[in-house]
Amino acid sequence: MNQHDYFPAIGELLSKRYGISASVLGAGGYSYKERVDNQTLPELLDIDFIIVVDSQTDLLNLLSSQQKILNDLFKIVIPEYTFLIKDIKLWEERKINFVRYAGKNSENKKISIKITTKDVLNDAYSVNRQNDFLILSHKDKRFFPRKSVFGNEVFVGLINGIAGANFLSVWGDKDFYLLKDQCIPGMITDMLITGKIIFDHPSVNLQSLRQKAVYKLVKLVQKYRKGYPDDWSEVFVRGKKFPEDYKTKLNHYICSVIKRKMTFVAKSKGMDNYPVKFYLNIVPTKDRLIYHPQKIKKNFKRRDIKNFIQLPKHAISFNSDFGKMVLDDNREFFYKKPKSAISFNSELNGVSMLSCYYRKLQYPVYWNKGNNLVAYPWSDYQPLSTKFINKLIDNNEALMDLELKRDGDILNAYISSLEENRRVKAQESSGINNLYFQRLVGGRLNDFYDNSCVMVGDRKLHVSEICSLNPIINSRKYGPLGESIETAIKLLNPDYLKNKAKICGLGDGHIGNLMVNDDLSDYFYIDYEFSGYHSPYLDMAKPLYLDCFWRIWLADYIKNFKPEITAKVVGRELIIEHQYQISEVEKMMLKAKMGAIVKNFNKHLKEKGLLCKDWEQILNSAVFCCAFLTRNISKFDSNIFLLNLTFAIIAGSFVDFYLREIE
Repeated sequence: MNQHDYFPAIGELLSKRYGISASVLGAGGYSYKERVDNQTLPELLDIDFIIVVDSQTDLLNLLSSQQKILNDLFKIVIPEYTFLIKDIKLWEERKINFVRYAGKNSENKKISIKITTKDVLNDAYSVNRQNDFLILSHKDKRFFPRKSVFGNEVFVGLINGIAGANFLSVWGDKDFYLLKDQCIPGMITDMLITGKIIFDHPSVNLQSLRQKAVYKLVKLVQKYRKGYPDDWSEVFVRGKKFPEDYKTKLNHYICSVIKRKMTFVAKSKGMDNYPVKFYLNIVPTKDRLIYHPQKIKKNFKRRDIKNFIQLPKHAISFNSDFGKMVLDDNREFFYKKPKSAISFNSELNGVSMLSCYYRKLQYPVYWNKGNNLVAYPWSDYQPLSTKFINKLIDNNEALMDLELKRDGDILNAYISSLEENRRVKAQESSGINNLYFQRLVGGRLNDFYDNSCVMVGDRKLHVSEICSLNPIINSRKYGPLGESIETAIKLLNPDYLKNKAKICGLGDGHIGNLMVNDDLSDYFYIDYEFSGYHSPYLDMAKPLYLDCFWRIWLADYIKNFKPEITAKVVGRELIIEHQYQISEVEKMMLKAKMGAIVKNFNKHLKEKGLLCKDWEQILNSAVFCCAFLTRNISKFDSNIFLLNLTFAIIAGSFVDFYLREIE
């Protein structure tokens, strides 16, 4: 089938056929192809466009009637989503200033069109401050590779807002991300400067808008780099893909703007050590998100069950027995048996409560109170922890996209349930204290370590002796482990926390209870027996530590993992030296959680007058419990024990460690 480039005619058709004044820009591979014809067009599977219209009236007309105009002109036969009138009203409410419309055309190409008005771009590039582009989209993308003005690769993570009755995403792009030591051109800016204007309506004058964007870029490059690059293509995300002739044209164009607008500045090379590798941008959801609570019901009866097949336990599954349940008709279900009637009731009540605030859940289809059994639909999804251990993830962009979706959902749930909790004065209603305070004062601390002796260097020490020593880790002093235990017992006491802010949380929402599909595009949570209303810091702690430090607490599951670590006792000091490095993707995951959930929710609490002064100490204590009491670290081989001990000690001052080593 012959394909032809019909896109250049779209702008003129918009004007003559529909009376819409608009300029059209093609981006990506379409923009830098020397020619687009029957031979080169089939190579382009995805084609991006920007349409800039003259007025809001033009924009509303373009998006009216189920986007019929866009479908006709771009030959879109399978829309990704059809915007409703109430969706477009978000523009009139000033909650968005871009709309992303996408779909497949008759030639099976993915077409993505970002639509705005000229005033939005003019306002953004006419001032020196950072400006927001709020892009309404059905697709919920969160993680974008970008280039900084130094030419280094950076990643921008988005916590998208949610808007409209159909829970559409609001992407939070900026014209330029202006940081202390770094400047990153945003997605729209990159497309606008490097794209090909295929039709420019006189009333829009996209060429003039592009010149303003270039002028702002040049000023920012001058400010941050103290000079200009030899090759301007290095500051754009697709720069390495640009053909040489296209690079020449781009450089000539930008230099022509400099000559007209700027005094001469010397050229400048990039940096050896780039200050920023991951930047998080948060678009808060402005509307409180409370979903309809789901009513659970049984789908079959006890007599329909033919067989139970218990599955083996692993590191993150010791709170319940579980396995596969087979019916007479050979349908398969997942079952779990909580250890107590209280846990059983918490599992059932928890999922109903969570359904008011969380979308990614799985609902029980059968339960039996007599033997504490709950059954769920069988799924081919796997726990994310299993994928980590078995090295089944080779796409860090997909992993970070998943991470940012989770973080956004949790942030929205916290904010919404906090407000609801204040309105109805809900009391703490979860079993989360069984994961923290009860482990400290109940059986687990004693069961794990009362009779445990370990080798530290050439000495055999009881764990209680280790707890009294003063640790020095890589030449940095920390408080004794025993002090962390005492502080946690005080701060995590339910009586101490009862008058502080509460949210509806998953309770145990870490990677072992996060089920994901093969390409990480979808997920849901399991295990609700610790969910309910409780302290946000107890809810945050498990994902913070168990997700981002999984190679430590699951180290014995990693083949050929032998951390380089030594320890010795000198007087009352425990001296540890180690070479363990947190990976770049683990750092990005931790930055996403700390930025999106901890910092942003703390900001919300502060605005409401609900932020407690000792939130940092409470979070430190909760993370410490995760590091020291999730698994019995004294059972590990010597080096793995020492590694877990090291990070349990560090966890006692977790927030300080994050600010010093990660942020």
